Amino acid sequence: MCPIELPQHICTLRIFSQWALKWVHDVGVIVHRSPKKKHALDQLRATYDEQGGPGPSSICPTRWTVRVRSIEGLLSSYLSVLTFLCDLSEQNTTEIIEDGKRVNISTKARGLHDQLGKGGVYFTILALRDVFSPCEELSKTLQSPSYTVSGAKQAVNLTLQKLKRMRSSDDHFETLWAEMEAAKEKYNLTEPTLPRCRNPPAQNEYNPSHTSVAHQFNAAKDKIRKEYFELLDLAISEINSRFDQDDFNKLRMMETALLTHPNDWGSDSKNIEDLLESYGFNVRKLKCNPESLSDIAPGCTIGEVAEKFAELQPQARRLFSQLEDLLILLLVVPVSAATAERTFSMIRRLKTYLRSTMGQARLNHLALLTVYKERDDLLNVYRLMQIFVKNYLRHSIFGKI
Repeated sequence: MCPIELPQHICTLRIFSQWALKWVHDVGVIVHRSPKKKHALDQLRATYDEQGGPGPSSICPTRWTVRVRSIEGLLSSYLSVLTFLCDLSEQNTTEIIEDGKRVNISTKARGLHDQLGKGGVYFTILALRDVFSPCEELSKTLQSPSYTVSGAKQAVNLTLQKLKRMRSSDDHFETLWAEMEAAKEKYNLTEPTLPRCRNPPAQNEYNPSHTSVAHQFNAAKDKIRKEYFELLDLAISEINSRFDQDDFNKLRMMETALLTHPNDWGSDSKNIEDLLESYGFNVRKLKCNPESLSDIAPGCTIGEVAEKFAELQPQARRLFSQLEDLLILLLVVPVSAATAERTFSMIRRLKTYLRSTMGQARLNHLALLTVYKERDDLLNVYRLMQIFVKNYLRHSIFGKI
């Protein structure tokens, strides 16, 4: 449900976006590979007064919500990066750049300088920045462990409205094009050009089903406009495909039944009642519970309601039997929070080469300690040490604590 991988999927489907993002990553890799190169770039940034931004940085393959920071870092020091790559291309050095491959840095720097020196590439980077920004903000919002499905749906609608406003007219495209034109004069970028016209294969002349001719653009601006709107259409369609689903709507209605009063269900009242009956709930009893629930947990999220229920005695929880069953059903939904998504990203950092022989139980324990760091800080470490050395074998080694 969470569109964390949305920028990755967009770049996979759009070749020009994929290459532009790779060049942003390659610049960050070269700069941060050695302190000498980073110091050289910092001196150039100080010379050209481009120290306002974060500077170029590489892109982590598993953290897809930090793409905009890398793009803004490159844009904020574009002239310094071009000068840095030009100076580096004149050197004949060979280093291990990434994946253990030994490459010629001067050749790679020359290629990056040629690509970043094109006005069309600069426009693509600007377009990626403006399209990825609302998507990343949405992803960060949905990763909060205390969010609600209704709030997530509202955040998705606001994000779609912003993207659709960018898509509805040429105003935003013209703004980016004017920004590219200003950068072209400032950084001495080359004029965007159309690709070479390719003739259709000769065998198509004898095949009636392949007689269509590819569309030819009159100017490079027209082709870039088409690619820009395709990028926006893809972002909008990908967000819709993730949130315009029956299961998501069912989850939203079940959360509404738990957190709001039946009088506030509005037009979804009949659909909520049918959904609850299909899961075996007694709708009449369930409608009686929220009146008392509002006194116990007013305006809370699902997690906060669960904490309030945990504080109640068993006799008191029996008064909310239907709500308790509904709460349990919502808590076991894996997409109700981004904790499961963060767990998979954490395993890569947790199970290193030195820990490759650990058992499943130890891995689970370390994973729990890593995911719930805020709870780890509340533990009494001294008490844990006492329990650890209580075993007579450990007591002979560590002594009394």
